[in-house]
Amino acid sequence: MAAELTTPIDEYSGLPYPIAPRCEHIPLNSPDVANDHHGWHPRHHPALRTAAGVALRNSWIQYVHADLHNEGPFSYHAFFQGPELPTDESDIYGRVVLAFAGFVPDHVIDITSRSQPFARPATAQEAAFLRQPQRNNPFGYRYLRYGYDPVREFLLDYVLGQDLSHIKETAIDEFLCTDDAERKVKIGDFLLWSAAEVATDDIRGKYTALARSNLLHPLMPKDPKPLVKWKLGSHKRIRQHVIPQLEAVLSAA
Repeated sequence: MAAELTTPIDEYSGLPYPIAPRCEHIPLNSPDVANDHHGWHPRHHPALRTAAGVALRNSWIQYVHADLHNEGPFSYHAFFQGPELPTDESDIYGRVVLAFAGFVPDHVIDITSRSQPFARPATAQEAAFLRQPQRNNPFGYRYLRYGYDPVREFLLDYVLGQDLSHIKETAIDEFLCTDDAERKVKIGDFLLWSAAEVATDDIRGKYTALARSNLLHPLMPKDPKPLVKWKLGSHKRIRQHVIPQLEAVLSAA
C-alpha cells in the first residue's frame, strides 16, 4: 500500500500534528522499540534540502513507538506521504521559531484504529504526555525536540540577512572600524539584538498570543526576540563566531 494521505497541519502555527502517543513510558536509545519521527518529510524532497528546509525538517521531531511510526502496515508512514511543505524562508522561519518555543498542536493523528488513521483533538492525558519536561533540560520536552545545530545555523543566516538601514550609520561604521575588541563586541551585540527584532516582526503577533494563552513552553520569554537572540549561541560563541560573521556581512553591504 502506497502512502497517499497528506499530513494535517495546525492552521494557526503551521506545525504538523504529532502522532497520538500511547501515554506510556518510552525507553530511550531503543530503536527496536521507538525512534524519531520527523513531522516534516519526505527527507529527500527538494524543499527540505535547502538550509531553510534542513532547519524545518529538524525543528519538529517526535520520539514515538516504532510500530506507530514506521514499522508495519498500520504505522504512520504506511498512510501519510507528508505535509504540504513551505518554501518561503520567512514562512519557514516563523514555523521554526514556534516549534522550538515549545508549541504543540492541540490535535493528534490517531493510528490505532487499524483501518484508516484520523485526526482528532488530543486528550488531556496526551497533551500532558507530549509536554513532559526533559529531565536534563528544563527548556525542552521529553518526547518532542529539535536539532539544535541546523536550526541555529538557519537562524543565524536569517538574522544576519535582515535590513539594518534603520540603525545609525555611525554605529555601524564604529563597529566596522574600531580596534577596541570589547567595544566591537558591545556594538555587535546591539546590532544582533536589532537584527533579531526585525527578524521576529512577522511572527511576533502569533508568538505573543500563544505565550499569553500559555501554549508555549512555560520557560519561554513573552516576546520572541530574546529567544531568537539566545538561540544564536553562548556569549563565547557570539564573541568568537557570530560577531565576525556579522562584520563580514556588514563589510560586504
